[in-house]
Amino acid sequence: MPEKINSFKELENQQEKEYAQNLNSVKQSLDSNLSGLSFFTNVIDVYFAKVLSYIVTMTGGSEEKDEME
Repeated sequence: MPEKINSFKELENQQEKEYAQNLNSVKQSLDSNLSGLSFFTNVIDVYFAKVLSYIVTMTGGSEEKDEME
């Protein structure tokens, strides 16, 4: 005679599956958001210093590096 699975065990198994699916969905969402943020910060890191230097030069100022030398 086959054993009947307890309904609470069935519920637990179902909740574990749903939790795993939700966890994977959240992880994928976070990964995509972080990759987008990483790209944005890399762009700022590369170009922001050059843009500020250009603005300072255009307004007649000098960079701090030149003053120290």
